[in-house]
Amino acid sequence: MKIFGQKIDSMYIFAILLLILLAAIYSLSRNIFPTNLLLSILTTSSIDIFIKKFFLKMELKIPFSAIISGIIIGSILPINSNPFSVILASVIAMLSKFIIRIKGFHTVSY
Repeated sequence: MKIFGQKIDSMYIFAILLLILLAAIYSLSRNIFPTNLLLSILTTSSIDIFIKKFFLKMELKIPFSAIISGIIIGSILPINSNPFSVILASVIAMLSKFIIRIKGFHTVSY
């Protein structure tokens, strides 16, 4: 599947849609706006783009894995969390993602 000319695995699309649907259902049932979710998605995506562009010298692409990470972080933090906590958790998650990266893959060697 291609989105904006970028080849993407359908697994990413499915995960993003499912997580957003679950967050939307929860937000509607509680009658609140998911500010933490949006803040974490923006933070993780921005950091991903920044690191890939300026440190890894990669071309710009839609950061699907960062979006999924942001959705997960925004979904597991309490809805009334301090925005600073959301940003801090997002920054730590993305930096650790790039620090533990081995040969371009998130793998564990035994």
